[in-house]
Amino acid sequence: MKPDKTKPALVGGLILGVLSIIPIVQFGNCFCCLWVLLGSAIAAKMLIDRSPDMPVTIGDGAVVGAMAGSVGALIYLVIGVPLGLLLQSIVPTKEIILSFYEKIITDPVMMEQIRRQIEMAQPSAGAAFAQAIIYGFIFAVIMVVFATLGGIIGVALFEKRKGTQLPPPQPGYGQPPYGGV
Repeated sequence: MKPDKTKPALVGGLILGVLSIIPIVQFGNCFCCLWVLLGSAIAAKMLIDRSPDMPVTIGDGAVVGAMAGSVGALIYLVIGVPLGLLLQSIVPTKEIILSFYEKIITDPVMMEQIRRQIEMAQPSAGAAFAQAIIYGFIFAVIMVVFATLGGIIGVALFEKRKGTQLPPPQPGYGQPPYGGV
């Protein structure tokens, strides 16, 4: 009997979801969706540990990975996107960039051109909100895809049991005929 995939999926999804929304730490996902792969591989490992009788298949790993990715994507959409919007409104990005350029550029004409470019690049509040929602859903889909891959990788790494046991060799099988060499 196959074990229930719910608990491993919840734990793996919680790991990948939380690590994907913590500021600074979330940049680990820039390296081939590191936290997504890690969380779903942990879910696969938990599933393997919960299945003492039967080996876990690659398909089981893909399912538990996709489930973990769905949990993580939900966490990202419900907490991560609003948190990102909040932090974006708190941190004065435009002012930080302008103060940096003012320190290194002495030509007032060039500085005015840079100021205009930065003003044009800043989206309105409504556009920033819409953009965050769209990017959030795109990343959520990517998260589920990579989590499925992480579940497969987790099974490939951690499952050491084989699907079927071969019968033991019969006596004399594989020996040269008639006792010769």
